[in-house]
Amino acid sequence: MSYYQLSLEYAGSSIVLKKSSRFTFESWDCVSRRRSGGTWSRVKDTLFLHSDLQVNDVQIRLSFKKGPSHDSLRIAMLKDVSGRELVYSKVMFNYDSAFSYIMGVDDRAFAPREIRSIKFDLGNDTRTRWYSLPEGFTGVVLSYLDITVEELDNYCFMDRQRFIMKGKKIYPIAENVSAGNTGRMIRSKHFYSKVKR
Repeated sequence: MSYYQLSLEYAGSSIVLKKSSRFTFESWDCVSRRRSGGTWSRVKDTLFLHSDLQVNDVQIRLSFKKGPSHDSLRIAMLKDVSGRELVYSKVMFNYDSAFSYIMGVDDRAFAPREIRSIKFDLGNDTRTRWYSLPEGFTGVVLSYLDITVEELDNYCFMDRQRFIMKGKKIYPIAENVSAGNTGRMIRSKHFYSKVKR
């Protein structure tokens, strides 16, 4: 296991690279703390971090409960791991983001076979992927996040985030979007140093 830390005057962050190709990331400042975890890989001097959760693929678990009525389908309120309802999440249907309603405002039943797939918009630009429903299912669709709302709000999404590794230092790199440089990657002047724990 390798531990790297970046320390600034009022903020900092750390990256832990495990031999299992898993990583943990944490950043902090005076008012907040953000975390992430996922898989890492290295190609030559470039380190890639890919978080378990992605902005457009926040994973949920679905279960299906048969209801007393055999002629309708309902979507129950999405809950986090602590049981807290995500009251204002939006649910979309049938691979069509325009066909949707807000969970805490609308409540309706659907005819069998009217709904074939669902996707949730969780706010803060985060969404689940599309999930297919069993054909002709009637009853209640239950859905659960595997983290709390607070953990989701403070999650640091990384989609193959790139870093340069040089000796015992890791440099974050970002796309330079200044005039004439779009697509050119630049290295940050700040870096993570390898430290013993």
